[in-house]
Amino acid sequence: MEIQEKMLLRFTDLKECYIMGKETSWTKHTDMNQKRAVASSTVINDYLWVTGGFDENFNLLKTTEKIYSNGTVEPGINLPFPVRAHCMVNHGNIVYMLGGWGEGGDGNTKDVLIFVPEEGVTHSVGKPMSRDRSYFTCGLFYSKVHSNRPIMVAAGNGGPFAEGRKTGEFWDFTNPQATWQPSK
Repeated sequence: MEIQEKMLLRFTDLKECYIMGKETSWTKHTDMNQKRAVASSTVINDYLWVTGGFDENFNLLKTTEKIYSNGTVEPGINLPFPVRAHCMVNHGNIVYMLGGWGEGGDGNTKDVLIFVPEEGVTHSVGKPMSRDRSYFTCGLFYSKVHSNRPIMVAAGNGGPFAEGRKTGEFWDFTNPQATWQPSK
């Protein structure tokens, strides 16, 4: 089997969007407008914002979609560049898009872009992570060490040989002087 066929099996692009019901079972909710694989998403107000990924021809996407709880799907704002395998954190309907695999074969990025989609703000640039990351996880927690402020965390990096796959870092993003710090 060719490498591209193996990748296609591993990263199936789908249009289908599923929702978990009260009985913890998944049912089809709706279809997105575009097939996507390795996209990212977060909830904003009353919709799921799905961003980037790649299509069935492995073209990186900069398009986004809004998927509402009633099943309606509509286009969202475009990202400034195509990206896949990124991670997103939402705090107060301000969305932080972290890392990912960028356009042009540059590989992983340490970029942090800040979006306020509900106010039409396409993006501004946040403090970059200390490591390039894709295929990783991110989140938010409230830290007692930081006076119970929200702290952003990013950890891992895809692939068995990826540099930084066993590392993590955090950012006290409500403090304008703070930068990403390695976790211990």
